[in-house]
Amino acid sequence: PGRSASEQARFCSGLAIGQFLIFIPAVLIIAWVGLVLNWNGAANGSGLAYAIAISLLGVILREFFRSYFFLRLRPAAVLFLDIVFVALLFGGLWAAVQMKFASINIAALVVLGFASMIVGLASVFMARDELSVKLADIPPALKETWQQGRWALGGVTVTWLQDQSYIYLLSAMVSTAETAEASAARLFLAPLTLLSVGFSRVLMPRWAYMAHEGKHQELIDMANRVKWILVSMV
Repeated sequence: PGRSASEQARFCSGLAIGQFLIFIPAVLIIAWVGLVLNWNGAANGSGLAYAIAISLLGVILREFFRSYFFLRLRPAAVLFLDIVFVALLFGGLWAAVQMKFASINIAALVVLGFASMIVGLASVFMARDELSVKLADIPPALKETWQQGRWALGGVTVTWLQDQSYIYLLSAMVSTAETAEASAARLFLAPLTLLSVGFSRVLMPRWAYMAHEGKHQELIDMANRVKWILVSMV
């Protein structure tokens, strides 16, 4: 919030391009793994690797611009793009089921990737007048983001382990059927998780602007209201 509009555009553009310079080699490595698995006769494993490679860049592009539009205080744009995404996703999944793909999990990943890429490209079109592409802006944007982002990376990793490790622990201790039953029970908390993430995605950029404007008490009051809404739902 403390930067001019042109500085914000340069930072976001540098970050958008910079992350693809990081992830494109990762996609190539995953595709190479798929080739190796295919050579060794692991057709299902190679298909899964190809599906991940296809879907990764599209998902990253869509998620980046969701965050970008929230940052620009344009939640209506995110809502519109999410509706389009859900329509494409469900349409693609319906088509995959009707075509009776043998590996529906792989088909689902490919559909996810293509739906994400279409919405991501639409997002680029919508933001085309706001962003400026200069290669010189990439290193500073990545460097600045990494200063705080490395802590977020650790936090995300720990959170993922907390959320997912029970699957592997239960599978090792009991049967997969009981693991599935435990996973189904967690669905009761799924709406709360979605709301928690939704609140943070929408409000965090707004709180950043409020902090920049010195509205600290208003920020704290709003955060407390959100907290008690979520606690009451639990």
